[in-house]
Amino acid sequence: MSFARKKGEEESGSAGTAVSKALGSFSTSAGSVASASTGGERSSGVDAYIGKGSKVVGTLTFTGPVEISGEVEGEVQARDRLVIGQTALVRATVNGTDVLVEGTVEGDIVASERLSLKKSAVIRGNINCSVLSMDEGVVFDGSCKMGEKAGGKSEPSKAA
Repeated sequence: MSFARKKGEEESGSAGTAVSKALGSFSTSAGSVASASTGGERSSGVDAYIGKGSKVVGTLTFTGPVEISGEVEGEVQARDRLVIGQTALVRATVNGTDVLVEGTVEGDIVASERLSLKKSAVIRGNINCSVLSMDEGVVFDGSCKMGEKAGGKSEPSKAA
């Protein structure tokens, strides 16, 4: 399944927006390629790509690797590797397994295995992860919770 913005089409009328307005959600599975791109380079090894200049509103669910370089509002659920590229603006709750952020996320992030924040990342929200790596220069405004299994309940610490 492939979606692409037509040449000269305004951002507010992008294919991703039309899909979200029509369906309220957007899903891909391994083996399918979803693209809401106007151009730019996408990483090899991804099943889905939302390119720079595209905007998607709604709930996005991915079972394979995905890269976001455009704008997303709503909720993102990724069961595989999720890359939020340098040009991305994600105003959403993000749930993923292995999440790499180079762009801007305004919302909470839960990474069940690993969260990597590169120096260009801007995070305005809370993060919950098992493993965190953060480059020098990251902007982070929120709280961080780490544990054995992100998203799970942890026992409150007991004072001695």
